[in-house]
Amino acid sequence: MTPEVTEGTFGPYKDSTVVLLLSQLVHPKSRGTVKLNSTDPYDPPLIDPNYYEDPQDLKDMVEGKTKGLFENS
Repeated sequence: MTPEVTEGTFGPYKDSTVVLLLSQLVHPKSRGTVKLNSTDPYDPPLIDPNYYEDPQDLKDMVEGKTKGLFENS
């Protein structure tokens, strides 16, 4: 993260107490795709992360955030 992005994101909270909860699905059920855009090797690939395609992934993420909130408050 550049200093400008850091300041723009966290600057308003400089003199505040902040809790940052980070969670990540280690084994999501949803699957995305990466495909070639063309035969040109310099063309960027077509990336579809397909986040939360499987409803269980969203349930698991909400559960993780909820646990984090209650365990850290």
